Amino acid sequence: MRESIRYSAFRLDGEGAEYVRGLRSVNASFNLIAPVTFDAEGRLVDLGMAAGDTRFTRFHLGPGAAVDTVTVATAEEQTTGFSPVDIMVGNQAAKFFLYQPFGPRWMHGHGRGGWWATAVSSAYAVTLHHPDGSTSLIQDPLQGPELTPDERRRAQARIDQEKERFDLREHPWGIPDRKPVLAELFFDRAGRMWVEKTGVDGQQMREADVYREGALVARYRWPRRVTHLGSPWVTETTLYGTTRDSLDVWRAARVRFTRIP
Repeated sequence: MRESIRYSAFRLDGEGAEYVRGLRSVNASFNLIAPVTFDAEGRLVDLGMAAGDTRFTRFHLGPGAAVDTVTVATAEEQTTGFSPVDIMVGNQAAKFFLYQPFGPRWMHGHGRGGWWATAVSSAYAVTLHHPDGSTSLIQDPLQGPELTPDERRRAQARIDQEKERFDLREHPWGIPDRKPVLAELFFDRAGRMWVEKTGVDGQQMREADVYREGALVARYRWPRRVTHLGSPWVTETTLYGTTRDSLDVWRAARVRFTRIP
């Protein structure tokens, strides 16, 4: 398990868990919520950013504290959809990042056994990385849904607010015609990759295509009110998340999937 700046290893038996050792994280992203996975050689995959670097990286931790660094995407890909803005806060220079409303973003998911994937949410084009170092491309000609008038109003209000907050003459982003086609990219506990598609504003259900080693094996739908922030915990038949009721009370939620004949 990961605990902020370190990993803790436990040995499981019929009576409980016995602490074995701790291992300090080699990246500087101490608050990152990321899945704990291992590559094909059994090395721990530490996900985050090196000290002084802003690029997301895979660090493979082997015996004797040996570290193999794997670059997951170019700096240009990783900065898709946001732009830095330098401003003065009092006498101090500060950098803020402005994201395009309903704009694309770089996505990544990490599974067990050395499988991982990357994509840019504006296109259904997922690069699947295999344990042997090879890759395959999963594509679909789908487009994201068009923005509704209400979404355009919300996007413009956000742009106007950021222009006023940061004293900008021009905002670095405009409002796109369509939302990104992809909403989420992650792997479940069975090692399958989930590609969740962006829904139409007001749509009550989420939908994801599920792949096993690059082959489409399922398509799941579940209520949009169930959210799965951070690192989703999903099995072959169950998704765990949270919901919020009318009194703004958060509750744990469990969705069970069944096969439709």
